[in-house]
Amino acid sequence: MNREILFRGKHIHAMDSNEHLNGTWVHGYLSDKDYIYDKSLEGEFLVDENTICRYVNLTDLKGEEIWENDILMCHGNPDDLVKAVFGEFNVIEVESEEVIDSVIGWHYEVIPTDELSKCDNRVTALQEKQQAEAEQQKIKVQTETKKIKAEADAQIKITEAQAEAESNRVISESLSQNLIDFTTAKARLKHGWITSQGVSTVVKDAGN
Repeated sequence: MNREILFRGKHIHAMDSNEHLNGTWVHGYLSDKDYIYDKSLEGEFLVDENTICRYVNLTDLKGEEIWENDILMCHGNPDDLVKAVFGEFNVIEVESEEVIDSVIGWHYEVIPTDELSKCDNRVTALQEKQQAEAEQQKIKVQTETKKIKAEADAQIKITEAQAEAESNRVISESLSQNLIDFTTAKARLKHGWITSQGVSTVVKDAGN
């Protein structure tokens, strides 16, 4: 009986048309070291080569396919865990418990529960680290944004102050000249021909 050698791997989004499949499992034939042809999807897909695993050609009690590196629970006991692997393993004689041979093929490796817990703890620690780094980056961006905004606001105030000072200077010069002209005209009506020095000083002409 010929068995199909099937593989699966997590798709890496490379084209816009496959964006919705990014990070999902694709199953089929390994057409290259990091490409899998999936019959059901009618296409060849780029996959993360670190996630590629072979089909064991077995199913569990629920009819689910078992793949390489899948962790299985035995006898309904969450503390009795094994992992499906392909490689060399020892054949042990039951009565003597001695190694009598070695075989290459599919087999199950027992996973100590405390080891699985350590793995979970490492994953949790990594997630917490990534979350902390993301939060630090967020704070850094917010701080930089506030700094840029503060500098922009300060520059706006400086520009407004300069514009106001220039406007006041122009108005002041205009008012001063108008006030001098008004004072001169008023003095002439009262004293005759005069010259005016500033807005508050009136000098009579020497000839009158």
